[in-house]
Amino acid sequence: MVQARWGEQILDEVFTNLTTNRPDLDQRRLARTRHLMNEAIRDVTVAGYEPLIDQLDLPDHDDRHVLAAAIHARAGAIVTANLSDFPETCLASWGVVAVGPDAFVQSLIAADADRVQTVLARIAASWRNPAGTVEDVLAHLDRDGLTLATTALRARRPDRQ
Repeated sequence: MVQARWGEQILDEVFTNLTTNRPDLDQRRLARTRHLMNEAIRDVTVAGYEPLIDQLDLPDHDDRHVLAAAIHARAGAIVTANLSDFPETCLASWGVVAVGPDAFVQSLIAADADRVQTVLARIAASWRNPAGTVEDVLAHLDRDGLTLATTALRARRPDRQ
């Protein structure tokens, strides 16, 4: 349904923020997670976008690399919780939109709700120690702010109909 893409600079920010905000997390496990993220998705890493950065204008100049990577990857959307950092007026001429995570997942549900439910079941089945359920996955998504998407997904659960 989608092709995730990111540049190494984006991952640098993600993992720096994780380390800052969650110093209790094991650095070796974080490094392993980063490696697994890059290995799990074919063609996920965007490279060669750096020359575009200086041509871009965003409210936070430190976010220009995100837009540059999106343009270079020919992405249609940047999924971010920081929508104010990616105003439509700055993105439109590049053919990119910014969308929040909740709205993004809602769009996936609208496109193919059964497939999203299947993915939730696969995520739950992959959890170990303790084992997970679809409701556990939904609870995590809900806690992380995907409240409208989780409401829609719960309403579509076969055991709820």
